[in-house]
Amino acid sequence: MATIRDVVKKQIQTNSLLKIFEDSNISDWGCFDVLCNVDVQQLKRQQLRKHLEARNEAITGTKRQMAKRLELSIENERLYRIAESEEAEAQHKKKARLEQQGSIYGVGDNEFGQLGGKGYDKPRRSHFEVILSVVRPRQVSCGGTSILAVTDDHIVYSWGGSKDGALPRIIDRLNEEEIVCTAVGSSYATAISLGGDCFVWGRIGVEAVVKEPVLLDEFNEIDQVTAISSGEKHSCAITREGSFYSWGYGADGRLGAGKETNSEYFPSPLLIKMPNNEKIESVACGALHALAISQDSSRVFSWGSGAGGRLGHDTLTNRYSPEPIVALDGWNCVSISAGPWHSACVV
Repeated sequence: MATIRDVVKKQIQTNSLLKIFEDSNISDWGCFDVLCNVDVQQLKRQQLRKHLEARNEAITGTKRQMAKRLELSIENERLYRIAESEEAEAQHKKKARLEQQGSIYGVGDNEFGQLGGKGYDKPRRSHFEVILSVVRPRQVSCGGTSILAVTDDHIVYSWGGSKDGALPRIIDRLNEEEIVCTAVGSSYATAISLGGDCFVWGRIGVEAVVKEPVLLDEFNEIDQVTAISSGEKHSCAITREGSFYSWGYGADGRLGAGKETNSEYFPSPLLIKMPNNEKIESVACGALHALAISQDSSRVFSWGSGAGGRLGHDTLTNRYSPEPIVALDGWNCVSISAGPWHSACVV
């Protein structure tokens, strides 16, 4: 049996709730969060009608029928929200599982299908979307309009390079070659295998176009390629012995092979002599220049186009052979990167 205190307390709560609706904005009518804190059976008929109207429910019948209808509407929304939350959680878990198995995401310009699919469907993306999933990628390399990806199973995928777009596809010629790394230039690509073989394809000469990967066997037969990098129209490679090679278009000194190679095209690798015969441990190609880190001294060398100060020699002059960046002397450089107009290193 209810005490006087219980009756008074309930009346105070009811009056408080009614006062809320008297002071509320029109946006509160039918609001799920508001109604969850209301005893619907205590609402007046006009309040019931406004809530039902806001929720697109029928407003006919007695107060009891209207209250029952409103309670049912609230319960249906509660169940819908639970289902929606569970679906969102399931989608999140599914996405997490895919990411654990390895996925590749892309963002930015998609005019040539760089992000997968047809460029004119989605010419630009401002947020990351999945391009490939469940592939366990180990390395991705981006060119001007195309992309290559290598998986843990040594499968190489390629996509982009066409206004009609291209979904990621496997490069069959490289299957079972145990590819571990790729690099993409403006119109050609390179790949190296677990055993140090180097493959090239694309426009590898002034007019020569190779439509599928071929083995580049000009390297010393007893040496193995361990790292590659590609610029706009040139590539560089390092061998296990620390030897350094470059090939492609020699304009602006980007090959590092001397001024006599300027403006000539070299489809085969040239052995580049480093100052003091230093061995090279890493290389990075920009559009028109390149960087390298010495295996012996950790010094950073640069060569090629000096426009924009990208070589780091406090001048805009081109360099036709590798020269140490004096400003970095004394620093232990562990990583380098070269962009179209700038360079960077980690010390």
